[in-house]
Amino acid sequence: MTVDYRAPTQRGSEYAPCPFPWLTIEVALYAALVAAALALRLAALGRFPLSAPEASMVLTAWRTVRGGELMPTLYSPLLVAADMALFWLTRATDAATRLVPALAGAALVALPFAVRRTLGRGAALVTATLLAFAPSWVFYSRTGEWPIVATALAAGLVVASDRYRQSGTRLDARLIAVLLGAGLAAGPGLITPLLVMAAYGLLWARGRSLLGRAQLRGLALGAATRDNVLVAAGVFVALASALWVNPAGIGAAANLMGHWVGSLAPGASGRGMGALPTLLLTYEFLTVALAIAAGVFGARRRAPLDALLLGWAALALVLGVLLGHRGPEWLLDALLPLVVLAGRGAAYLWEALRREVSVADAVALVAALALGAFALLEIAGYLLTTQQQFLIYGLLVLGALVLAWVGFWLWGEPLQAARVGTAVVALFAIGLTVRTTTAIAYQTARDPREPLVGMVALPQAGEMNAFVALLSDHLTGDTRALEVAYERDLNPWAAWYLRDYAAAREVASVAPAGAE
Repeated sequence: MTVDYRAPTQRGSEYAPCPFPWLTIEVALYAALVAAALALRLAALGRFPLSAPEASMVLTAWRTVRGGELMPTLYSPLLVAADMALFWLTRATDAATRLVPALAGAALVALPFAVRRTLGRGAALVTATLLAFAPSWVFYSRTGEWPIVATALAAGLVVASDRYRQSGTRLDARLIAVLLGAGLAAGPGLITPLLVMAAYGLLWARGRSLLGRAQLRGLALGAATRDNVLVAAGVFVALASALWVNPAGIGAAANLMGHWVGSLAPGASGRGMGALPTLLLTYEFLTVALAIAAGVFGARRRAPLDALLLGWAALALVLGVLLGHRGPEWLLDALLPLVVLAGRGAAYLWEALRREVSVADAVALVAALALGAFALLEIAGYLLTTQQQFLIYGLLVLGALVLAWVGFWLWGEPLQAARVGTAVVALFAIGLTVRTTTAIAYQTARDPREPLVGMVALPQAGEMNAFVALLSDHLTGDTRALEVAYERDLNPWAAWYLRDYAAAREVASVAPAGAE
């Protein structure tokens, strides 16, 4: 006789494995950040008219699709190839030409997830949050120019290089080759990271034993195989030439590399030495503050990663302060290492200040936030009405708040004072960052007073196009049959927005002969 000693089971007590074991809270947070970043970048994407670089590049793509001649201008061949593909598949619109940068900016948010073990999980999550919502990243993701695409590919190259350093696999080496070829076709944003990685590799090898130098040599030889070189060259040629539809794109890519070198002359941009730091402090004050915190903590701990990021940021600032990379298009060169440092700084601050949080901290925080909000409202009232009493009240409250915090530090607990002060500053900085992001994305994206924007012509291009169509319909019975003459100085905007008018032509001047 066989006896079964298995314990009786109750209905519903069996273990049911999770159908999605990969779906952790961390993965869900990154997915939510990418979705929010994508929504932020795609909303009203075609609301504002194109800038001069956007219009030049999109006109190049449109004329190529229509069989016309290319414009002799500096452009990103990768973006032109993407625009050509989109124009073949869809209509040529302002939103279509900004679609690839918007997707690149959203994809950039997911990259910290791939290096979360190198950066630290908390630091990587903060970095992804800043990439999703900080003003400069959102602005360039909603602009059809090369900086965000080149920076995204440069960041991908750095991530792939870090993975290859740890794994040494052929797959990661092949990924480096693909990203290198695509990055060279996108714009000059890849050059600075390449210089940083080369310098870091040399310094790392000098400080290691013979075995370490042999390891580095092996990694380099494994990445620079003949197959990988051919893959990088093939990807570059295919993307730069748009599968040989636009072979002149190869020369345009070389021109962009030359643009990086030519812009090093201190007077190349026509801007002062403080232009780039002013941009950083105007739009990325939260990132800069957290990066400074990372520098302080990293120096105390002698963390090699923080030293590498600080050296990268220092090189970009030297290029943008002492040399000529002072224009807005070079901002992301310096901002990429700073945003990673900012994530590290937030993690360091959290680790240092989270201990022994008490109810008194919460009370002090609420009181400080209330007083700070009142002071900011008073200052805002002064800015709106220019009445001196608002400014006086606001400054008095701010002064009292600072004195209270100093007293809290001297006669209370320094750790509690640091915790409350850091939380107050961080919350107000986050609020101002969100406000700056929404303003630069949806309100002032073509305001010439914005340092990121510069001068913009044809601010009412959409209204002009609608008016010309209405006038053409009234005079000719066809919304696209009107003969339109526009001055050469209005290019490339006029050529783009009047592209559907077959009789539109460029003239030196529309003024009558002899008119002053």
